[in-house]
Amino acid sequence: MSTTLSVPHRSIPLRTYLTRLLWLCILPLLVLAIWLAYDSVKTLRTGQRQAAEQMAGSFASSTDQYLRSRIRGLNMIAISPLLDDPAQWPILYLQAQGYQKSFDGHVVLASAEEPMRMLFNTRLPYGEALPPLPRPQGHAAAPAAVQTRQPAVGDSFVGPVAQTLLVAMAVPVLREGAVSHVVLGTFEARQFQERIAQLELPEGWAMTLRDGRGDAIAQLAPAGFDAERDVADGGRFVAPLQNAPWRVELEISRAVQQAPLVSNGGLLLLGLLTATFTGVLGGTVASRRLGRAVASLVDARNPATPATPSTEIAEIAEINDVRVRLDEATAHQHESDARFRRLFEDAPVAMRLVARDGRILTWNARFGELFGYTHAEIPTMDHWRRLAYPDPLYRAQMEASWAETVKQADLIRGDVDMGEARPTSKDGTVRTVQIHVTQLDDGLLSTFVDVTERREAEDKLRLWAEAFEQAQLGQAISDARTNLVRTANPTFAAERGYTPEEMIGMPLSRLFPADGQAQLREMVQTMSHHAHASFECEHVRKDGSRFPVLIDITVLRDAIGQPVSRVVYSQDITLRKRAEAEVQLLNVTLERRVQERTAELSAANRDLDSFAFTVSHDLRAPLRAMNGYAQVLQQELAGQLDVSARTCLNGIISASERMSGLIDGILVLSRSARDDMTLGPVDLSALARRRLDELAASEPQRRVAVDVQPGLQVTADPRMMDVVITNLVDNAWKYSSGNPDAEIRVFSRTDADGTWYGVSDNGAGFDPAHASQLFKPFHRLHRQDEFPGIGIGLATVQRIVARHGGRIVAHSARGQGATFAFTLQPEPVRAAGQA
Repeated sequence: MSTTLSVPHRSIPLRTYLTRLLWLCILPLLVLAIWLAYDSVKTLRTGQRQAAEQMAGSFASSTDQYLRSRIRGLNMIAISPLLDDPAQWPILYLQAQGYQKSFDGHVVLASAEEPMRMLFNTRLPYGEALPPLPRPQGHAAAPAAVQTRQPAVGDSFVGPVAQTLLVAMAVPVLREGAVSHVVLGTFEARQFQERIAQLELPEGWAMTLRDGRGDAIAQLAPAGFDAERDVADGGRFVAPLQNAPWRVELEISRAVQQAPLVSNGGLLLLGLLTATFTGVLGGTVASRRLGRAVASLVDARNPATPATPSTEIAEIAEINDVRVRLDEATAHQHESDARFRRLFEDAPVAMRLVARDGRILTWNARFGELFGYTHAEIPTMDHWRRLAYPDPLYRAQMEASWAETVKQADLIRGDVDMGEARPTSKDGTVRTVQIHVTQLDDGLLSTFVDVTERREAEDKLRLWAEAFEQAQLGQAISDARTNLVRTANPTFAAERGYTPEEMIGMPLSRLFPADGQAQLREMVQTMSHHAHASFECEHVRKDGSRFPVLIDITVLRDAIGQPVSRVVYSQDITLRKRAEAEVQLLNVTLERRVQERTAELSAANRDLDSFAFTVSHDLRAPLRAMNGYAQVLQQELAGQLDVSARTCLNGIISASERMSGLIDGILVLSRSARDDMTLGPVDLSALARRRLDELAASEPQRRVAVDVQPGLQVTADPRMMDVVITNLVDNAWKYSSGNPDAEIRVFSRTDADGTWYGVSDNGAGFDPAHASQLFKPFHRLHRQDEFPGIGIGLATVQRIVARHGGRIVAHSARGQGATFAFTLQPEPVRAAGQA
């Protein structure tokens, strides 16, 4: 007989089994919900941290650029040659005032040796006594610049002159390898406060600009914000500056930082409790219903137990959707991106974002205003360079500079100074800009700071200083309030026997003699009400000698119109005064000589009149008798005379007629130089046509082509112009007689010397080598048997033209005709004694 041993199995109630199964199903969902909540909080915190770091870094970079531009301006003063000569420091002080106007910061010049005494400060007039430089606690700019021989930025301090919170930038003045002076720029902390106040920070955020000691220079924070109380360790983000021992701190309050954790944690806890409670409750109900159903099935096998209907299994509640939280995080990120975009668009500096492949992704409004190009015109850097740098050599240089800048940006992963460039805007304007490139995840961000006006102002200031120093005209600048000489150029000082250094601080009264002090006071009083005036006065040299000067004064005034300085231009007029005295004496002598000469000319005119009368009457009578007797012999005894006698008789008649013509020519020549002129309108065209008609009528057998330009109107003496035209037309008619196709032209032309009136022909012409003989009385270039004449006509023409303030020229070549042209003054010179 065998016995079977039965081992009892541990039984688990169905409710317990279903409860465990329920928890196994719920736990993965709970873990997933916890992970999603954690990831959402992490994403929000990461976005918050990146936004904070980017905003702090952007403000730090902007502040670096702000400091760098001002350090460059100080460096221009430090390298100025004016600094090497203390006598030129007043001019250097004016340059420093220009820096003050450009950068809203005052300039201090201090010695490099301890205790670093201030030599001038643009907060005070030049020459006032100044204390040594203050030494702020922490990092001091001036000692650091002397020690490192590099520009330095110091911590904040309260200025002894301004009595306000300042920051200083120092540039060492290097001469022969040593630091001789220090140029400092002091800027009020309010400038940085104004810059940080322009930022738009999210609620609960605070930004502080701190110096090397940790003291706040500028801060933007909510009301009642306390960093020690409100900020946790992970809520502070620091961005150091490159050009200063400063840092930018961006702090996020604990409440703002933990808000995502609290909200998401609370929602998570509530969701977990709700899901757990619902799941457990549903599972419990379901397990009970399932237990009752199983029990009913078991009980169904027992007839004594009434049957029960089957139970329904309840559904388990859904887990809250965590996607809502992800959407909230995405919306927050979009808001942060939009805020950064607004900062980019509204930035006062031109900015451009370039992809790594050279595509230009975007730029801000200031970039568009500065250069004027559209996206269609410059989609890539190649298009930008072709338009902005039209010169091929300069374009290649800028392309190489861009490639090197990109390489450095990749290397240091930060801001790279590309230097200055001169791109051309769409309207053709060439601007000078400072370019900085920063590498971002999206590409390369370039900033363009327009320094065109600053560079032009610096060039003008440098040109003015060099012109002041090198000018051969004496120049000086005086203080309008103290009447002391601020500076003088070498010419001004040398004229008075001083060096420029000796004249600095000299009272103006020392430049005037004792009897000129009243005039000095009048000049000062006049210039207090006028911006510009000129005076003649006397100055005193160092040795006591006096000399006359002409001074030109311009007054410079401050913002409220009060005189500040006087710019003086001085000219030694000793030679002019001497010349005026000599001219005055010469005028007296000349007037006497004119009277004597007028008397002589009157006597000579009377003699000429007497000579003309003699020629006209005394010489003509015997000449007419001789000619008459010869003609009687020719008429009555012609048959009794042989050939030789008749030839001699003809020679006598011809010679007497020629002598009569010479007498007429002498009289005409004399009258042309003496007769009074009556000016009026003269039609040269009419005169020429009339004379040509007379000549054609006298020789009808000749065929001459005539071209007279109409409308040749002049203002002259009509009788004299008739003589001029008659002589020129007669010469053209006579000397073209050998050409069967003769042409005579009367014309005018205009050039730089005025209007020329001419007569030309295509006749015999003359040798241009003998042209100078043409206008001499009784000189001829042709034989009498070729072309008869007496040589008076052209001489008469020249004298008449000269009396009308003009001149006459002749152009010709033998056998190619001749051209005679003359000019007349609009108002001819009148004869002596004519009204």
